[in-house]
Order: sequence, then C-alpha cells, then structure tokens
Amino acid sequence: MQYKVQGLSRGARFISEVGDWLRVRVWEHFCTFTFEEDVSTISAGRCFTRFMACHAKGVKYFYVVEPHNIRLCAHIHCVLGPLLCMSGKDIEAEWRWKYGIAEVKPYDKTKGGIYYLCKRITDPKIEWDFELI
Repeated sequence: MQYKVQGLSRGARFISEVGDWLRVRVWEHFCTFTFEEDVSTISAGRCFTRFMACHAKGVKYFYVVEPHNIRLCAHIHCVLGPLLCMSGKDIEAEWRWKYGIAEVKPYDKTKGGIYYLCKRITDPKIEWDFELI
C-alpha cells in the first residue's frame, strides 16, 4: 500500500525533504568516485568515510553509493563542503591512487546536484550517509 502525503508517496516526499534540507547548506564540490575493484555498496560507504576521515578531516559531506548495473563495482556521488587543507584536485589524486576513478568539480547549485544525489535514497540497495559537523 502506498501512503500519500500532500500528493506524493511517502518515499517521494522523503527524497524531496532530504533534498530541501541539504540544499540550504554550503557545498563547494560535486564528486563522483568509482572503484576499480569489485566492492559492495556497504564496503564502498566504509571506504569513503575512512577516506574522508584520513584525507579531509572536518569537511562536511553527503554521499550516496550506487551499485553498478552489471558488475559489483560501486560508485559514489557526493557533495563536499569547503575543503580545509586540500584542493579538489588533491582529493581526486588521492582517490585515484587509492581506489580508482575520481572526478571532483565545483558545485553549481543551479544544476540540481543535491536532488540528483537523493533520487534513489529510498532504494534498499543504496547506501548513503552524511557528516555535517
């Protein structure tokens, strides 16, 4: 049974509310990180949080891990707040050296990146988390 809240299903409303909650924060980078090795979404999320704790401690973030459609090769989309000690290029280089493919771009709030991140957060195959302190 689908529950409707203000014309939206519960899941759609949750996605919209999380997007609205994140949209008002200051983000500087939109990133896509891909693993060269096969890795589950749970392991990918753990790798990302360890990576951030090691290489970008104190930087706020919101990330979503999506499984690859064919392989077990997960990828991560995320937004990062202001980087304290590194540049976006430094983050890219560290990820590439450690895990695989990285693309770090300046965040443009007019492109809807936050809602793109949130599009599948109600899917049980998706891992997501944030650090906003």
